[in-house]
Amino acid sequence: MGEMSPVRYELVFSDDTGSPQDVVIVGRTSSKGPGGHP
Repeated sequence: MGEMSPVRYELVFSDDTGSPQDVVIVGRTSSKGPGGHP
């Protein structure tokens, strides 16, 4: 069986001028958060 590659998202947080300040890369997991949401 093949292994699925993780889904990743890049989150860019900007300041008031729209200039990128922080970039965070997150990946989807099979873990559940509060309330059972992924």
